[in-house]
Amino acid sequence: MDHIEACLENKNIRIVALVDKCQDARQKGCQRIQDTYGNTPLKCYNGLRELADDDSLTDELDGVILALPHNVYAGEWDNILKLNVPILKEKPLGRDLSEAIHFLNEAQNRGVTLMTAVQRRYHPAYRAMREIISDQTVRSIRVVYCLGRNKPSKSKEWRQDLQKAGGAMLLDAGYHMMDLVQFLVGTVHLVSATLTKDANGREIPCGRTDLEDHCYLTVSKDAMLISIECHLFGRKAERILVDIVDDGGNGGLIELTRGIENFELRSPGSNLLTFDKDWKSALKYQVDEFVEHIKERSLDFQRVAYSQLPVQRIIHDAYALADPYASGMRHHTRNTSAEDDNAAEC
Repeated sequence: MDHIEACLENKNIRIVALVDKCQDARQKGCQRIQDTYGNTPLKCYNGLRELADDDSLTDELDGVILALPHNVYAGEWDNILKLNVPILKEKPLGRDLSEAIHFLNEAQNRGVTLMTAVQRRYHPAYRAMREIISDQTVRSIRVVYCLGRNKPSKSKEWRQDLQKAGGAMLLDAGYHMMDLVQFLVGTVHLVSATLTKDANGREIPCGRTDLEDHCYLTVSKDAMLISIECHLFGRKAERILVDIVDDGGNGGLIELTRGIENFELRSPGSNLLTFDKDWKSALKYQVDEFVEHIKERSLDFQRVAYSQLPVQRIIHDAYALADPYASGMRHHTRNTSAEDDNAAEC
């Protein structure tokens, strides 16, 4: 519903169709849209093939926003590309590096532009932090994120299946944090990686046959070292510490913390800055940029998608480097059937 709300708040967007295999979610989404637009006809589909085969939308459809379970894209990618309109796809770009490259190459070969949705780089708090450090020498960065779960999930949803999800904390939260680091300082290189799984309150190393609960990464950019921690269990938290040196040789810490109500940004010699922690603004800014790319046919549009490959590469290498059981790369078998029985999951 977040993407629907962001589109409804944008005066340059009109939602003309909604696709969802879950009947309850589809009805709820359609009702929310019609409550805003009134009695204007809205097309609702059970699947992407129905949308792709409906020629009546050819003149109305200018772009598509996708938020699907990770495993569904492979079987639906051809139907998605048949729409022949720009795509805003929720991260990750792929379940692994090979799938990401496959999606990008297929889109490029069909002349379809692709953008990946990674909201943190659009949030005002992170943008303010980047502005502050832009004229500083950064010595190190520490990123800590905790989702705040108290106990393992007993759900059988797709995220609990390695084949369907492609990974856990590293691929999900780690992807966001790695993209954020890239947004702040540019492309980085992997130094070390450790993945662990929770076992009765203890963390034990896990391999590529597990869904990791915690990930610890160290990456570098020139002489700068950056540590990234992502945790499934523990007290909910998000904190970024940047150790800087200004032109006068004075050191200090810039700290961004996500609190109960706000983001708080502290920097040496400056007043405390606060930002609403709601992601609506970040999602709205990204949708705004997507619309501008469509209108202007920006040459940078494809670059936005390809900028995600370094993130996928680091995650790909981190899974291999952290695996205590084997030296091979994590992989999965791509399902190329558009009739993937998992696509119907809500």
